[in-house]
Amino acid sequence: MNGKDNLKLMLKGEQPERVLVAQVRPPAKIRQRGPIDMLRTPIIGTGPDIPVDIWGIRYRATDSTNGAMIHDHSGKRVLDLDDIEHWQDYVKAPDLSNVDWESVISAQLTNATRHGMVDRSQSALMVMLNTGYFMLLVGLMGFEEALIAIGEYPEEVKAIVEYTSEFYLDIQKKVFPIYNCDLIYPGEDCASNGGPLISLKTFKEIFLPASKKHIDLAKEMGCAVSMHCCGKGEAFIDEWVKAGINIWSCVYPTNDMKALKEKYGNSLILEGGWDAPISLPQFNPTDEEIRESAKKTIDEYADGGGFIFAGFFLGSTGDMEIARKNQILVSAAEDYGDTFYK
Repeated sequence: MNGKDNLKLMLKGEQPERVLVAQVRPPAKIRQRGPIDMLRTPIIGTGPDIPVDIWGIRYRATDSTNGAMIHDHSGKRVLDLDDIEHWQDYVKAPDLSNVDWESVISAQLTNATRHGMVDRSQSALMVMLNTGYFMLLVGLMGFEEALIAIGEYPEEVKAIVEYTSEFYLDIQKKVFPIYNCDLIYPGEDCASNGGPLISLKTFKEIFLPASKKHIDLAKEMGCAVSMHCCGKGEAFIDEWVKAGINIWSCVYPTNDMKALKEKYGNSLILEGGWDAPISLPQFNPTDEEIRESAKKTIDEYADGGGFIFAGFFLGSTGDMEIARKNQILVSAAEDYGDTFYK
């Protein structure tokens, strides 16, 4: 069975034939295609050549994280704390009424298929709608002012989230039927590696309702939901599960993953489990230590199913030693995972 077929088993709460291994960023390659291929909606549209998004938030690429885009607040922000009571004058959704979504999405799918980014016969197609509403607020205001705004102006923050979520909900209604995708990938990076960045009360009152709208619509469209939160976000997981997510993506081992598996069994798929600072015994590990860390991760979290191995070394763009280590890691996970359930 290929990755897509195994994922279907997992989404029904069944044990797959093998431990699935998520696709790792190139040049490391997994032997068997990953269970999920991901595309981003064109409106996300940030990259080295597109440093400003549709809200006017500026980004810059960071070489030390393999070119990942981060918010660039070196100049004027879109929204300052002093102006938050008049946020409508600064936060404006673009008019996309004239966009021919059928042509745009069809061209994206054709291009992605041609370049091997998407193979519907082997992998499920997942589409990322946006980067989440907490990080959108941070992008608009910067971390410090966003957190102050949440504490001092909760009604205004809630209004911003409602306004922006209605825009994205309209986009979801228009483009997801064209993608005909298997999963939706909302994100809500509201936790760091050490713990939540906001309180559970704030999460439930301000940010969760927006995510819930996207989850409900995804379910109506027949899509599963993979929620991204690459931090110690276990404080929020009960609410996300009640909202209807199927997968927690990028779950770090700083979370009590064993307790999560015990509580939810195979009804919640945990994708992640490996993180270099936690999973390895030293900063500069040997090849054998890398292999053993992959096996240990699978031993700890894959029993009975409900687990997709995901993790990678992160380094500078073009760092071939990082690429070599990633290849060792994913190859070890595949080799061990192929026979784990047999």
